[in-house]
Amino acid sequence: MPFYVKFLASLLMLSIAALTAMYEHSKGLVWPTYLTIFFGAFLVFSIWIFPDVNGAKPDETS
Repeated sequence: MPFYVKFLASLLMLSIAALTAMYEHSKGLVWPTYLTIFFGAFLVFSIWIFPDVNGAKPDETS
């Protein structure tokens, strides 16, 4: 995945997670706020740390 796509997707996911956490916090929900922050950060981290899937076929010379 190109850098700019990862970067824009990360910004979008972090902004959605932040807005959701702010909404949950305004309603007095403590644990859902923490979970939203954690899952948002984990989602962005996993996009950057795990490699992309390559659609190339394996070598069949054996």
